Amino acid sequence: MGGRPQQRRTGSQDIALKSGTLPGSPWIFKKRIARPASPPPPGAYVGLRSPSGKLLARGFYNKRSEIAFRVLGGPDAPPDLRGLLAMRLADALKLRIDVLGLDRFTNAWRLLNAEGD
Repeated sequence: MGGRPQQRRTGSQDIALKSGTLPGSPWIFKKRIARPASPPPPGAYVGLRSPSGKLLARGFYNKRSEIAFRVLGGPDAPPDLRGLLAMRLADALKLRIDVLGLDRFTNAWRLLNAEGD
């Protein structure tokens, strides 16, 4: 039960699209991604860049999957996975308290709701 490699938690390795721009879908298929010289390990949190080098998104990469990149955030997303998760948790809590006002009615609620958060 050893720890995961540090590389999985950071966005130190980026990948690039072969051509074009980021599609509207949060999934990027393998055929759209340029082969990296040194591919990140499966499950790595990386940046996705345009052919010109512009950061387009951050997400999980797996060269073995047909859906090789899954978008988790835009270019302004934290470059490390811990930062992204902390931001998402804070946003979910803020929504439930500030917008929905759940704390006025109960002291128990689901903080995360799968893809909804």
